[in-house]
This record gives sequence, C-alpha cells and structure tokens, in this order.
Amino acid sequence: MAEQIIVVGAGIIGATIAFRLAERGAAVTVIDRALPAAGASGTSFGWINANFAETAEYYRLRRSSIDAFRALAGQLDLADHLRWEGCLWWEDEGDDLVRHAGELAGFGYEASVIGAAQFAQLEPHVANPPVASIRSTIEGAADAAAITRRLLAEAARHGASIVTGCEMQGLTMPGGRVTGVATSLGAMRADRVVIAAGAATGALLDRDGIALPMANKPGI
Repeated sequence: MAEQIIVVGAGIIGATIAFRLAERGAAVTVIDRALPAAGASGTSFGWINANFAETAEYYRLRRSSIDAFRALAGQLDLADHLRWEGCLWWEDEGDDLVRHAGELAGFGYEASVIGAAQFAQLEPHVANPPVASIRSTIEGAADAAAITRRLLAEAARHGASIVTGCEMQGLTMPGGRVTGVATSLGAMRADRVVIAAGAATGALLDRDGIALPMANKPGI
C-alpha cells in the first residue's frame, strides 16, 4: 500500500515536494487554506540565483539548486515560465561592490564586474548605466505562481489530491507520533506530514509545542 503523505502548503515548495513524492508512488494530499501560490509564491519576482550566500555551505546548496531548477525545467518543459538571461546587479557601489564580487569569485560563481559601456549594450533602456555592476550569466527569473500551478497539475496527474480552502489546525499526535492533521474540514490521516507553509510554518508547529526557529525576512 502506498505511503499516505499530507503536504501542508500549496506554494512552490509544497508543490515541488508533492510532485516528487507522487512521482515516486506516494499517495499525496496537498492542503492549503487558500488557493495555490496565494502567498509568497504568487508575489515573488522569482529571481533564481546563488547570490548573497555568505557561507561556502550555503553557496553550494543554492548553486546546486540552480542546476536542479534547470533539470526540472527540462523535465516539465517550463520554457513559457522561465528566462535564463542572467542578471545585472548594482545594489552596492564602489568598494562594497568590489568586495561582493570578490566573495562571489571566491565561491567560484559565474559572475564578473562590468563597466557602464557593456551594461548599456546589455540593457540599452536604462537611462543612467552604473559605473560598475556585477554581471552573472547563469541566473534566471521564474513565474513562480505559474510554475507552482504546473507542479500541482503534474502531482495530480500522478494521483495526488489538492484540497484548497482547508486550514491546518494542528497535528494529530497520539503517543507523540504524528498520524495526521486536524483541519477545518475534519481530521486527515497520514503516515507522514510535511509542513511547507512558508513563513507561517513556525506558527503552525507552535500550536503543538514544536519550536522551529525561523528567520523570516519580509520582501518588498
């Protein structure tokens, strides 16, 4: 009998997890209190990058995720929702930009400093090109909401169920072992539960006395 798995959260992370589990034969149910990609996945500008890694370990994780995203795009033909045209970055300037470029070079990242003339060739519609910027050739941009919906559709094609308007109210834990979730639509049994609710994950687990420290950073 297939393992019963509940994924809480229908954003791009929950959708990816659901797709991969269903692809491998698990009986997956995705629940979300709202519609797919209704949270951060629907408002993100979808920058695919390994910038600002700060540590070598975090850089390797993020750099490998770029390769994983490319592989996923090839598997599901996501060309309509992805662009791999690189990036121009000039949030910092002067010594700060040079320092950041050196950090990326130390990690082995595919990026280099370019001047205003080359910037103008790449982006002729920017009125005042910066004196210096960092050009990365491997970064991309994704329509995260569209990709989320595609992943959920692929998960459903492999047998997953997608239940929206269903809010998790707590874990079912007789004897300390998770056996499912309590929801606004009633109890749901599962062999395993995956919480993929983004910034809300910590608060969801806190209801059951499970501490998950999170460093949530609001976007613009």
